[in-house]
Amino acid sequence: MSITVSASPRGARVGIVATGNADAQALITVAPKMWRPPGAPRLQTVGPDDSVGRHFDIALYETDRIQVDEPRALESIVENYLYQTISNSDNESAEGLLQPSVNLPGEYTPTSANKSKTTDLLRLFDKLDLLRPDDAELDATTLRSPLHRPLVYRRFLDEVSRRLNNARRGYREVSRVHSTIRGRADPRSINLHLQTGSPHVLCHYSELTESTTLLGIICSALDFIADGLALNSPFDGNLSTSRLRHDAIGLRRILSEVTSVSIRAALHEGPRLRLNRLDQQWSQALSIALAVLSQVELVSSQVSTHHTETFELSIRTDKLWERIIERVALKLGFDLTFNQRQINRTLVDDPWIDVVDQSNPRTYPDVLAVDGDQLWIIDAKYKQRDVASSPSRDDQYQLFAYSHLASHPHCTTTLAVLIYPGLGEMRTWTRGGDDDATLYACSIPFPQPQDVRNAGDWERYLRRSANLLGTQLNRPSSQ
Repeated sequence: MSITVSASPRGARVGIVATGNADAQALITVAPKMWRPPGAPRLQTVGPDDSVGRHFDIALYETDRIQVDEPRALESIVENYLYQTISNSDNESAEGLLQPSVNLPGEYTPTSANKSKTTDLLRLFDKLDLLRPDDAELDATTLRSPLHRPLVYRRFLDEVSRRLNNARRGYREVSRVHSTIRGRADPRSINLHLQTGSPHVLCHYSELTESTTLLGIICSALDFIADGLALNSPFDGNLSTSRLRHDAIGLRRILSEVTSVSIRAALHEGPRLRLNRLDQQWSQALSIALAVLSQVELVSSQVSTHHTETFELSIRTDKLWERIIERVALKLGFDLTFNQRQINRTLVDDPWIDVVDQSNPRTYPDVLAVDGDQLWIIDAKYKQRDVASSPSRDDQYQLFAYSHLASHPHCTTTLAVLIYPGLGEMRTWTRGGDDDATLYACSIPFPQPQDVRNAGDWERYLRRSANLLGTQLNRPSSQ
């Protein structure tokens, strides 16, 4: 028996799946179709010869299909993963990375595993700040998985870095021996003093200190990561073992005045800790610290079976392309630039407003920019476009609506831009009816693996893309 699986059949999602049980483990990476090398096979087969021990590393691209022939252990864990995601297969926004597919007749070409695609995809997520704990666009469903551990550590370290300036002194219950009574004297110590004349008395009191219970738990997790005893990351860059330990040590030095609590005490006191209003901003760091110390995963959603341990980290590719265009737009030298998370109703009206419920979700362009008296409306489209083809009518009508609904008090001219991945030819149109707006259809290359290997390569990609886009829009980019 064999099963055939489609990788993101609609071409709408990229990411990583790590799944396994006691018999086998598989790391399956679905990379953007824009990374597919010329001539790469779209059909693959996996069998016993493709494993290292009982571990399978499988690299696919969007819309690829893979046939699992043997061993039965790999078939089993893939089937369990499919069982968890099949209920969402009719919803494009919730599409799982892998979907059931029909068995295809004919020959399949085996391909070797390519672990670098996993690292390259994580690098791209990192460059776009998608691995931050407050990001809502990166979907994650987990049970226990070795792949997830370095991601949890990185989330914790980034969260602590963001909160360091808000570390507050507080009162902590301490018990110490003094020669004079401070706070509440221990009755047994008083009795011992009366019987023996010993000048030392055990006292219990609240002390104002940086070593609060909250920071003590945070530092215990930092010590745990710095020791590196439970970490063996398969990745490099910010997710490598050495970098995670280095960052943990650096943060621990900043909090050197704080005394760590024992792991046992942290796991006992942490869930019962009640944070006051000023410390509520540490709640996320506290929950991740407890997950680090207890060596369990942060479960973001329940799955239907616990027989197979699964972790999926993925994002819709249209959202990924939108993030890339946001970064490129910042290099174009506009006076003001607003991404979709910064746009509000003062900049873009909704075409129809519910007179009863005005809190309904709004639709905004991906980027709004102001340059002198010009208002630029930029929308990213993750679609492959022919060299000289026009945008679809849906895309044209969407930008037509935005050109009427978006406004800024300093702007008198409206320019709308559709940006596609690839090398399509730039074309322009004027708005029907009044000629008061211009529509551009432009293309810039999708970032390749070599563009995300380090910060310098990423910066060069952004500048190169901004220069290309600026040339198409007849405006210089900022350097």
